[in-house]
Amino acid sequence: MVDMILGNPGYSIVCKTILGTTKDLCSGATASEEINVTGGVESIFSENEEITPAQTCEVGGAKSALLVGSAVLKPDSGTLTVSE
Repeated sequence: MVDMILGNPGYSIVCKTILGTTKDLCSGATASEEINVTGGVESIFSENEEITPAQTCEVGGAKSALLVGSAVLKPDSGTLTVSE
C-alpha cells in the first residue's frame, strides 16, 4: 500500500564533501509504502520516483534530492496497522 504524506514536509541535510560541509533545505510531496511489522507500521521511502518523488532543495534546485530509507511508526498506546 502506498500512502501520500500530506503537505510538503521539509527537512535539512548536511553533506560533507571534499570542499567542506554544505547545508541545504529540501521539501516536496512525498509518499511511502506501508507494511505491518511487529509493534507498528514500517514506512519505506523508495528510490522509485513513482512512489517517492524527487524533492526540491534551495541550493540543489528542483529534483535534486531523493528521500530513501525507512522508519517504523509506533503508537504511544493501542495498535497501528495498515489495511487495504
